[in-house]
Amino acid sequence: MKLDKETIRNEAKAINFEWQSFFTPGELDRLARETGFCKRNGNKTKISGATFFDLIVMNRDILSDQSLNDLRDELLRKKGIRMAAQSMNERFNDASVTFFKTVLKRIICKQVDSKIIEHKLPFKRILIKDSTCFQISDALAETYPGSGGTGSKASLRIQFEFDLLYSTVTDLSLTAFNVQDSTDSKMTLDNIAEGDLIVRDLGYMYKDVFEGIAQRKAAFLCRLGHNTIVYDEKSKKIEFKEILEYMRKCRISKLEKKIYLADSDLPLRLFIYLLPEDVVEKRLREKNEEAKRKCRKLPSEEYKIRQHFNLIITNVQSDAIIMDTAYEIYRLRWQLELIFKTWKSLCSIDRVKPVKKQRLECYVFAKLIILMMGWKIYWKLSAAYYEKFKCMLSQFKFFKTFNRRIQDLSKVLMLKMSFEEILESFDNCIHTLIINVKKGKKASLEMIKTIFCLNVSNEFVNNRN
Repeated sequence: MKLDKETIRNEAKAINFEWQSFFTPGELDRLARETGFCKRNGNKTKISGATFFDLIVMNRDILSDQSLNDLRDELLRKKGIRMAAQSMNERFNDASVTFFKTVLKRIICKQVDSKIIEHKLPFKRILIKDSTCFQISDALAETYPGSGGTGSKASLRIQFEFDLLYSTVTDLSLTAFNVQDSTDSKMTLDNIAEGDLIVRDLGYMYKDVFEGIAQRKAAFLCRLGHNTIVYDEKSKKIEFKEILEYMRKCRISKLEKKIYLADSDLPLRLFIYLLPEDVVEKRLREKNEEAKRKCRKLPSEEYKIRQHFNLIITNVQSDAIIMDTAYEIYRLRWQLELIFKTWKSLCSIDRVKPVKKQRLECYVFAKLIILMMGWKIYWKLSAAYYEKFKCMLSQFKFFKTFNRRIQDLSKVLMLKMSFEEILESFDNCIHTLIINVKKGKKASLEMIKTIFCLNVSNEFVNNRN
């Protein structure tokens, strides 16, 4: 099971088309001068933008293991450039942070949409978003405050959002831990476009955000908050205890209701899924244990009642989203958990030793740059293999192999190797990268096709177009 030469050549050309405008040595040097990392006169600095990029970004080692002396020795070995450890430390400054941050921004802005599957879906994009956090040195608590109290004094938060349909990244940003998801959600409303479907966790979604999404003629789907009070069309508060009794009496496992949030005239649909008793018992047991461990109040009766359900809300007022598939759509958000696992367990983005602020930021942005480069290669290959063999590549397995070939990617960027050779090397070991889908389950692309292609409202699609 291998791709033909023409397919590999075409995919390599597509990647080159995106990256050739800013991933050449000359362009990296120009960008380094623009951001102030290098002086306008290139002879006044020992390290060019391309050299520094290659030294930090294309480095398989991790900051928790490398000292300034290690970097100095690596620079001498790879480029023949001698530099004192103190001089190396001085290269990690605000200008070098801006340099890496600008490169990352350009990677995201220069993406070309790659349709992963052929579809006639009712949404132009399906955007899923979440954040991941990790602790850093307490010395950086002023810049990157953590949760405080008994938690960490200093932590970083990375926000990540991408489109499931085209694999394009729409947000990748670095903030302090105390910049909560709800704040980010309000700040990034203008990134949402007409026809989008926004799928996020509870932390991002509240009344103002719901209304902001609707005003932009976009759709959302998320869980209903545990304490959120909702009303029916007659402004009567919905009692979930009564719903639980009704569903048990009628022996039904799912129910849909039209609802409104308090102080909002935005009509919503609520999908109610009754859970098995063993799942409910597990939920309540874990909540009680958490409350005792953190010395909090035990859950209220209303909370206990709601634990009998999965509650999903959406503003889509058509059969583009139906009861049978709404929760499956929400589950697509878990793709992000797999991505964050890869970032941490394979790419070690969270392993950082105590260093100054600028060196830390350079490290994180450098890691994100290499991850986004791998991301593009992964989706290009996945789309090609899905189209030809109806199989998906495992992100975890791919990045495990990708990490071992970063030096090959360095050769490509330094114009000493072609992307076609990179893709061929992955094609030669493709049998080790195929995702192993468990019996009765589907890979993400199959889930999208199953969820939407069987339940698309033609009227909704025609209206969108």
